[in-house]
Amino acid sequence: MHAPPPAQDTTPTTRDPARRARVPRPQVVLAIAIAVALLTIGAAPAVARVAESAVSLRGGRNAGSRPVNGLPTPDGHRRLLLVGDSLTYGGAAQFDAEMTSHGVTTRYVGGPGTGLLSNQDRWILQTAQQIEAFHPDVVVIEACCNYALFDPRYVTASGVAVAPDSPLMYAEWAKAARSILTVARSGGATVHWVTTPDAGPLLAPKIEPRIRRFNAISAALPVSQIDWRAVVEPHGAFTSTVDGVRVRQADDLHLTAAGSERVAMATWNAISHDPWR
Repeated sequence: MHAPPPAQDTTPTTRDPARRARVPRPQVVLAIAIAVALLTIGAAPAVARVAESAVSLRGGRNAGSRPVNGLPTPDGHRRLLLVGDSLTYGGAAQFDAEMTSHGVTTRYVGGPGTGLLSNQDRWILQTAQQIEAFHPDVVVIEACCNYALFDPRYVTASGVAVAPDSPLMYAEWAKAARSILTVARSGGATVHWVTTPDAGPLLAPKIEPRIRRFNAISAALPVSQIDWRAVVEPHGAFTSTVDGVRVRQADDLHLTAAGSERVAMATWNAISHDPWR
């Protein structure tokens, strides 16, 4: 049922003390920011795009006319970085269509089946790379419920492998959330965090407690929320249809094209008044 996991990123992360010395020199500013703060259906096209989007800072080939220092300069182009898992990637076509209609270029970080702790903070490093190379004006972060789905368990700085749904997992997830928020803001972008919709009866026993806990952690962060849950659950409880249109796939978690259209529009409505440089 699940798409194959995305290729693992072997680039060292700055939260791994044993590898910190090998961070490329052009990443020093973003590495400091990291140190200070320190689901998988229908998403294949977006997986391909993120591999292209995760540009090495040493090349800087996608930086355009902006300086390769992580700080955007006004150039009249609107850039949106979407960080997320299969809820985001599964709606890539709908996000691209919605944002293109408003003159916004989109890129993606993360991947289906991954999460904030995947591959020892891969999301954080990928976000740092895109802040440096893409210079987004706005960053939207969505982190539903994945942990150690396709990748090994997260290992703490003290060498402890983190068990799923343990107090330590939630504590490390909260640390990673604060870290990625700091990194996302390090280039001057406006940042938003997504409130994840509930899971339906099929998957709720397994992942609904995690969804609610992650939502609670993100709600406590100093960042504005984009409430996808309200968009596909307008009456405050799980539903697979809205106004007679199915918005959830058969697993009652992932979004249909119609569901993704709704959250893409809601996302634009939330970010449309942000400062675009």
